Amino acid sequence: MADTHLGSGVRAWSDLDFLRAFENLSFPPDQFRHREHLRVASELCDKNLPSQYYSQDLLRTPAARDGWVEPDLRPLPHLRVYRCG
Repeated sequence: MADTHLGSGVRAWSDLDFLRAFENLSFPPDQFRHREHLRVASELCDKNLPSQYYSQDLLRTPAARDGWVEPDLRPLPHLRVYRCG
């Protein structure tokens, strides 16, 4: 991934560049927001992705709005996890 991407904003990155930066831990942390979390998921930029795992009833609960809750429709897929530090 070329450094020129940093000036153009992460939304302009190709899916391949985006995933490479995420997987090799070079993604700019200050630009990793909610949209980027969703983009990292199994099908990129699928706005309906959360509804495959979470019911609307669960997403409307205070627990879901305040922090992490386990999905109630089906388990999340296993992904590679990197531990920093």
